Amino acid sequence: MSDQLEAKVIEYIEVLASQLGVATEYLFKVLVRQAITEGIVYTLVGLALLTVTVTGFRYIVKYARRMMEDEEDYTDIALALLFPCIALVLPTVGTFAVLPDALLHLFNPEFYAFKTVLEVFK
Repeated sequence: MSDQLEAKVIEYIEVLASQLGVATEYLFKVLVRQAITEGIVYTLVGLALLTVTVTGFRYIVKYARRMMEDEEDYTDIALALLFPCIALVLPTVGTFAVLPDALLHLFNPEFYAFKTVLEVFK
């Protein structure tokens, strides 16, 4: 089954190349540049999320230490810090979801260019 699918994809690409002519090379270069650009943007977003996460956790630790000096009942501290900790879970998950894909876009942009072309035929 996969051989038939691969043959059809190659046939579609050949038809597309014959219709576009010289524009095929230009199109592929544009798609590779687009993959690199997406990788850079995803990396910056991942680093921004990582910065938010680290800064937030540092603030929570600093706030918790200050509260522990004033309070003797630690249950109030735990409840006060519950929401900020839950709120920082989202940027943490986002960081680990975005960064691997971003690095793959940067290290292998040709794959994502081909992937874009193949998505047209789905």
